[in-house]
Amino acid sequence: MPSAREARQCRRIAQLEQKLVTLEAGRAVKERQTNHFVAQGRAIRRVVALYDNTEDLITENDRRYTED
Repeated sequence: MPSAREARQCRRIAQLEQKLVTLEAGRAVKERQTNHFVAQGRAIRRVVALYDNTEDLITENDRRYTED
């Protein structure tokens, strides 16, 4: 028959295993979201690179920011 200490340790191990499963599931969701945003950023950079000079865009943004 397990002692009270062993029973507590078994319950704690079960809790930690459940927490690990939860964290790993959350990480998978976060990685998918990150990959989605990175893919969007690549598309935006390609469009910008095709049509506008990056330095011109930054200068225009800075100018509009200082007008406000």
